[in-house]
Amino acid sequence: MPRIAIPKGEDAREESRPILDNVDKMLGFVPNLQRLTSISPNALCGWATLMGTLAKTLDVKTRDGMRWRCRGGRV
Repeated sequence: MPRIAIPKGEDAREESRPILDNVDKMLGFVPNLQRLTSISPNALCGWATLMGTLAKTLDVKTRDGMRWRCRGGRV
């Protein structure tokens, strides 16, 4: 079974480029997950919308606690 090629920034679909540019500005790079998701602009837009909503809903302390807990930390 062939693997799915992860598109480079210049190979991403035109509809996905603005979102990838925003991710690059925020993180300084574009993770492979977002580059792979850029194959489907609707999926990438859904991910970006979800992340934007969570950023407004949860404060930084809560997000950091969830991230720490998901990595296997104990409370």
